Amino acid sequence: MPMDMALHVYIDSLPLQKKLDVLTALGTQREVEGMCIGQLDVQQLATAVASLPAITTLQLAVTLPDGLTNAAEQVQGALAILQQLRGLQSAIVGMEMTTLGDPGFGLEELFPVGNRRFGAFAMEIVNDSRWVGFGQVCLSITRVSQ
Repeated sequence: MPMDMALHVYIDSLPLQKKLDVLTALGTQREVEGMCIGQLDVQQLATAVASLPAITTLQLAVTLPDGLTNAAEQVQGALAILQQLRGLQSAIVGMEMTTLGDPGFGLEELFPVGNRRFGAFAMEIVNDSRWVGFGQVCLSITRVSQ
């Protein structure tokens, strides 16, 4: 059965639960070219991943706990969940700490230059004005192999 195509879906202004309702209502038979989710609890995304449409490009923001170890665990958990999304080719993940501090919060330590692969995805740390509103610092994730 051919998939229904939705070009772009913007749900970043909806409350969290409504975002999940919209995502699951789209269903697994739909393909979404671009989706802007905004702030989202990654663990809630994980519970819905089997019910989601295929998503080619995704933009989302997550709030990370304080501390490099806690932040590292959450970033790695988010990346593992993103790998489960059908059709995902690229994503921008904006990240903010729960309290003000160093905007980079150690991403360079988490992902040193020679180790910026996570499964089938390559990562780049983006820290410029193009992504203001997506977090203090962003990870740009691109699929490098199928």
